[in-house]
Amino acid sequence: SKAKQAKDRQGKLAKLAKNMEAAKQLISGERYRPRLKIAEPPSCGELPLALRDATLRHQQATQDILSSATLPISKGMRLIIRGPNGAGKSTLLRSLAGTLPLVSGERLQDD
Repeated sequence: SKAKQAKDRQGKLAKLAKNMEAAKQLISGERYRPRLKIAEPPSCGELPLALRDATLRHQQATQDILSSATLPISKGMRLIIRGPNGAGKSTLLRSLAGTLPLVSGERLQDD
């Protein structure tokens, strides 16, 4: 019957309105605030990691990602590595971690 169809549609509209309100709260941050928790690092010296005069490139590449770069990472420092796809973010992190050798320069680590 038409009355049943109308009632069914009203229920669907009410549910949709409720979902829209929840979506607005989620987008505005009222309902969910993202938190980034970073663990305390192990004890180390004042300069736990550094690249000195480092040149890096991806293993199969011919073009350098960084050339003659010096990057000291001080105790307590937190970094955000940003860039477009293919810019070399992962290559930089692998070089810092020591899993990808540098083309030239030094990786210094305080043990």
